[in-house]
Amino acid sequence: MPSPDSKTRTRAELVDLLESQLNTLENETYGCVTEAELCEYADRRDRICQLYAELIDQRASAQLAQAASRKSRNDYLF
Repeated sequence: MPSPDSKTRTRAELVDLLESQLNTLENETYGCVTEAELCEYADRRDRICQLYAELIDQRASAQLAQAASRKSRNDYLF
């Protein structure tokens, strides 16, 4: 299971990427976005998808670990 620091770093990176995405969208609204910025936007979108997948996997792993721990305790009691 990943450490809490790993989870915090993942979330921090996600927030930074989302802020960059919003800035690009704002620039696009005012017509001052370049092709390079649009390519970076697409790259960030891909990374955001990866980070969301990591967070979902981390949460699922934690839930499985908790369930296994509860089952283990219940087996011991009965």
